[in-house]
Amino acid sequence: MISKGVLGVVVIAVILAAYIGMNPSILERASVTDRNTSLADDNGDPNITKVQAYKGPLDVNNRASDTIETSTVYTDATNYIVNYYKKVNDTPVFIISSASNTAAIDIELADKSIWAEVVIPSGQAFYLDGANIAASHPRVGDPTICDFNNDNVDTYCFPIDVTGYTKDDNNPGFTWFVRLFDEGSITLNSPADSTGLGQGKVSCSVDWEASMDNEGDAEFVTKVVLTLNQTESSDLWFPQDSWLKIDGEKFTFDEDGLNGVDKASTYTYTLKLSNDYLKQWQDINNQGAIPLKYLINGDNEFDFEMRIFTNFDAADEAIEATLAITTENAQGSSTTDTDAVKCLET
Repeated sequence: MISKGVLGVVVIAVILAAYIGMNPSILERASVTDRNTSLADDNGDPNITKVQAYKGPLDVNNRASDTIETSTVYTDATNYIVNYYKKVNDTPVFIISSASNTAAIDIELADKSIWAEVVIPSGQAFYLDGANIAASHPRVGDPTICDFNNDNVDTYCFPIDVTGYTKDDNNPGFTWFVRLFDEGSITLNSPADSTGLGQGKVSCSVDWEASMDNEGDAEFVTKVVLTLNQTESSDLWFPQDSWLKIDGEKFTFDEDGLNGVDKASTYTYTLKLSNDYLKQWQDINNQGAIPLKYLINGDNEFDFEMRIFTNFDAADEAIEATLAITTENAQGSSTTDTDAVKCLET
């Protein structure tokens, strides 16, 4: 005899199965809404266990817009390029490039996924918004960092699910969406010197601010270098109590990746966040490029705050702190902005 509890579970399961059967897209919606989009750890096919029942042509279409200024649209094969690949024995094999936002791809029964390599051409000032691209359509998976076209510039490749069609479908297709950040340019301000600090253990704070040229733009910080010009050692400040805060993220001297090196006449703290913008910041233990985004009607001041505790023991001593911020574009070219401020005993 089936107990009432077991019978209730069975009834609920039957109702749920019927509901999903009438609304199959709910599973796809959940997979996009609930996931924490991040870079995949490998290049395996995320759809390998799915069933392929379709063989024939598939129109894979794309549209592109700005992530921040969503009304701004971009042009396929000019502002960005989409190259499509299949994998044969885990090796990407080129199929076709998108033209006028569309690509006609022949699907075989062995195909579960195709890969879309999205490239920012030289001379185009944009970044790929990998997370929003992956979330833009249920068929688009989380990206991997790749260089399928072997141009020595890394970019994102997205696995695209091509299952779910039936053998009776007549030339099916779908449209996925490319999201881009318009690359900006940042300028570092020059705060006044901090004077009259006195001797002994005293706090010296310098609050640099980086501003961006245009609303709706973005930049990705890949490296920060803080140089203190005194002198052969760090005896004139207390490294263990000193820190640098980048847009709200705090990095303690000689910890958190902010490592100091004695260079005779200077002492240099270097924070290497990422080789490029593709690996992006998650937390202090899983560092990546830090994004600076000038949102519409948003804040255009990004703080780079230094606090050191000086240890002056004589009159007229000083420490000059030079901050250097490096950003990189989608082609891997870097730009560095610097400013120097003094912490003075008198």
